[in-house]
Amino acid sequence: MTGLFDRLAAAFVAPAPTPELGRWTPPEPPRPPRVAVLCRPGDALAAGGAVALAVAAGGPAAVVVWGAEPATLRAPAGRAARRLALRLADRGHTASATGRLVHVHADTPAEVVRVAAATGDAPSVAVLAAPRDTAADRVLGDHDHVLVAGAGAVAELAAASVARLGVRADALDLPAAPAAAALAAAGLALVGPWRAPVTGALR
Repeated sequence: MTGLFDRLAAAFVAPAPTPELGRWTPPEPPRPPRVAVLCRPGDALAAGGAVALAVAAGGPAAVVVWGAEPATLRAPAGRAARRLALRLADRGHTASATGRLVHVHADTPAEVVRVAAATGDAPSVAVLAAPRDTAADRVLGDHDHVLVAGAGAVAELAAASVARLGVRADALDLPAAPAAAALAAAGLALVGPWRAPVTGALR
């Protein structure tokens, strides 16, 4: 009978308080991948645009170029790209929206880093189109992945040199394709003969 009385008593006695569980907080969103591109000045917007379009996966992205002339090519820009361009311009950067991308002209490697910090959730692709120096190598070493636009032994040797900074580095062989280059530079689409090498290099 004792067990029965114990169960009846327990029905009228408030249960012992349990420790309050902490509030659930959603996990932090994943950090945008930090990808850099090494290339010749004349290839900066096209190569950088192609990589940015692949990394952004439909959203806006910044193509931050050091060592090449400021962008003059513009296509009608999406709303998200225009908002990102305004945000960067408000922070003193030379930024213009085109398609899904924002072209940013950086005067120094240090500005490349500042732009990346100002893009928020949007990916930023650093495009270094000037000869490498200590400042440029510091920027490259801060990235997750560096792509060297070029073909053959020269690009492979350059990628191996970057890898010694402790960052993943691969050659990116983009075939001659003027239409694909123009669409990528304008931030409109990654198409045809450029899609496969870019997405393959980023895997």
